[in-house]
Order: sequence, then C-alpha cells, then structure tokens
Amino acid sequence: MVLLLRALAERVLDRLDDPRETLDYAYQRQLELQQTMRRGLADVVTARKRLALLARELEASMERLEARSRLALEQEQEEAAREALMRRAMFRAELADLRVQEQALASEEAKMTEASRLLEFQVRQFRIRKEAANATYSAATAKALVGESAIGLNSGSNDLLLALQRAQGELLASQARSDALDSLMASGALGSAMFTGDAFHPQLDIKVAEVEVARELARLKGDVERQAPRALDHGRRPDRVVDSR
Repeated sequence: MVLLLRALAERVLDRLDDPRETLDYAYQRQLELQQTMRRGLADVVTARKRLALLARELEASMERLEARSRLALEQEQEEAAREALMRRAMFRAELADLRVQEQALASEEAKMTEASRLLEFQVRQFRIRKEAANATYSAATAKALVGESAIGLNSGSNDLLLALQRAQGELLASQARSDALDSLMASGALGSAMFTGDAFHPQLDIKVAEVEVARELARLKGDVERQAPRALDHGRRPDRVVDSR
C-alpha cells in the first residue's frame, strides 16, 4: 500500500513538473475563450439582423400610414389623416431608436470580429509554439533518459563483464564435456565401459553349455550300456549296436 501511494504521488509530481501539461491546459483555455467569443459574436450578429428586420417592418408600416393619411385627405377626412400621421410619427421615433441600436450592434460586431480574428491568430500561433515546446521538451527528456541509461550502463559494466565471462566459461566447459563424450563414443571406450557386464555373458554361457553337454553325454552313455544286455538276450549281436558317439 505504501509503495502504491508513493508511486501515485511521484506520478502526480511528475505531471506537475511537466511543462507540457501546463501548455496543454493553457491551449485548452484559449480554445474555450475562442468558442465563447464566437458564440458572443454570433449572438450580436443575430441581434443586429433582428433589429434590421424590425426597422424594415417599421418603414413598411410608415409607408402604409402615409398612404392612408393621403387617402383620408382626398376623402376630406382630416381627423383620420391626422391620426394616421400621428401613428407614423411614433413609428418614426421607434425606427430612429432601432437605427441607433443597430448602429451600436454593428460597431460591436466589427470590434468582436476583429478581436475574434486576433484571438484566432493568437491561438494558432500559441498552438505552433506549444507543439514546438512539447517536441523540444520530449527530445530533451529522451536525451536525459539516454544519458542516465548510459551512466547506469557504465557503472554496471564491470558486473556485466563478469557475468558475461562466467557465462562464456560455462559455455566453454559444457562444450568441452560434449566434445569429450563424442570422442569416447567414437572410440568405443564409452560403449565398452557401459556394456562391461554384458561382455562376460558369452563366456558364462559356454561354461554352462559344456557342463550341460557333459551331463547329457554321461546320461546317454548309461542308457546305451543298459540297453546292450537286452539286445543280446533278444539274439542280437553286440557288434551290430551302433555307437551313438
């Protein structure tokens, strides 16, 4: 648990010390500001266009009231003509106010458009500088890691050399044993040593066979000697007995 907390703390510290995180955050804030300005500009443009539409409607209404007032005078309806002209005067005042607001929005729109263009240029420039800074920092970090690895390799080179020498020694010893066994196998010495017990089996078999033959020969001789008197009793001549030996 302690090791896990330590690893997390080191990761957080690394992120805090990493300038790329700061640059990415600043760039994200600029993008958010750019989106806010774009929405504000869109709202101003929408409001200006709405005022312009209202102004055109008031102008149309004023033209209709003027035509109505002229018609009323032609019909000798002076009171109706006066009422139409009064409403036309009210619309004229409203139209003047709309024109003022429209001009103010148009001026604000021009300012916001220029500011949006400037901000867009700054955001684009900041992005280029951020990417360059990130690339430079990444290259510097990689270079530092390579340097640390080289230092670690140099400091542990003696241990690595000793380990390599031990491995080579064991490899040579194993190869020597393998070559020695191959030589013994090729010369037959290893085979004779391995089958030394089997080499005495033929001699032991011959001795057993000789004893067995002698025993069988004696048995057969006894049988022949016992059968010889029986042959004489049956009128057979002894010289006709075949010697099986």
